Amino acid sequence: MRSEGRGLSVPGLFPGSGKGFQPWVGHERNCWEIKNCSSKEECPAYGETRLNGVHGGINGGRACWLVKGNTCGFKVNDSCDQCEFYRTVLKEEGMEFRLKEELAELIDQG
Repeated sequence: MRSEGRGLSVPGLFPGSGKGFQPWVGHERNCWEIKNCSSKEECPAYGETRLNGVHGGINGGRACWLVKGNTCGFKVNDSCDQCEFYRTVLKEEGMEFRLKEELAELIDQG
């Protein structure tokens, strides 16, 4: 369902979309784009460079659930399955989804 760097394409998901609709062609959407944050520069995930490129995102934008001080309202590494953005990334990445334990090592190394 996901093509590298091409975003989500789901045939038939959107009426009249023909073979598929690619609303995010060119990059994977980051948390601050989905949650419409007022200032990405103040976002802890945006500043987390150790997670740059994870799940095709910019800095911690596609692994924000690991970033201390995130603004989602959940504790880091806790209740992730309740977060719609987390579930979206999990679904889009499929078998390429990187587990919290693996990503935590990237943060710990920095």
